[in-house]
Amino acid sequence: MDRRCVLYYGRDCCHSDRALNDYLDRELVNTPSSEPGLQHWRWQRGSALVLTPFGLWFIFQMLLLPDFEYQTVISWLATMFNSFAMTVLLIALLVHSLLGLQVVIEDYIANPLQRTLIRITRFIGIAILAATITSIFTI
Repeated sequence: MDRRCVLYYGRDCCHSDRALNDYLDRELVNTPSSEPGLQHWRWQRGSALVLTPFGLWFIFQMLLLPDFEYQTVISWLATMFNSFAMTVLLIALLVHSLLGLQVVIEDYIANPLQRTLIRITRFIGIAILAATITSIFTI
């Protein structure tokens, strides 16, 4: 009977005399995974990489505005670069937040409700994104 052993502090719980280095030549250690979780992880990290510069751009732009009156913000958002950058920021923010919500739902919600809640959050997120992009480009 094949049973899986857990590596605990560099040692195998099944055989205490074997260290982690004994397992480096096995295929189970240090091989890339082709599971769907890897794709999810890559999207999460990619959206975080996009969010970092655009989030900093947004913070600095808000600090440079003289006031936050309606006409000032509309005139700021009416420029081509600012509307494009805001759209990219909102898309990356939506992707990142939906992936995070999916992880929370998968971890803390019972199995029969998981797929339904994930679909509902995606639908709401895409509806919010469509509304915000439409409002940006109507300015």
